[in-house]
Amino acid sequence: MDLQARIDLWKSIDPDPEFCRKAEREMLLLSCQDEDWVNARMRDFEQALALESVE
Repeated sequence: MDLQARIDLWKSIDPDPEFCRKAEREMLLLSCQDEDWVNARMRDFEQALALESVE
């Protein structure tokens, strides 16, 4: 699932950005326990989420 699809999924459940961040982080941690990898993916997610709110 690409980044935009995940943002759309989380927002369809709850549009609150904090919920989206928490859900994404939990999903990433389920797939990989490497904190550096998770943090890098979360930076990408945060940037995409910020762009969503600007548009």
